Amino acid sequence: MQAIIEVQADAVPSFIDWIARERLDTVRVARCTLPGPSEQMGADVQTLELFLSPVVLTAVATSITVWLRSRTSHVRIRIRTATRDIEVNSSHTPDTEQLIREALRLSSETEPNQGD
Repeated sequence: MQAIIEVQADAVPSFIDWIARERLDTVRVARCTLPGPSEQMGADVQTLELFLSPVVLTAVATSITVWLRSRTSHVRIRIRTATRDIEVNSSHTPDTEQLIREALRLSSETEPNQGD
């Protein structure tokens, strides 16, 4: 499955490094360019595509949540899937992991199996 992640530009290297260190073999991160500016997060945003297997959804949701909570500055990310569009931040919202997990899970249930 695929998720589009918009991350504040100054946090992108840290985000990519964090995901790589998790050693989730079925996860790939690629920088991409989507047409038009991000309407919610402002101009200084990088767009990433996250390709992942449904098997690792919980691990990815946990990893993104831990990464957000480890940030010393305020960071927002936007996650777009086939069925959801959510924005979460590093303000230690108690349900952040559940929101991410739910967005990824629901999207994986509606996407056709593409051999992931």
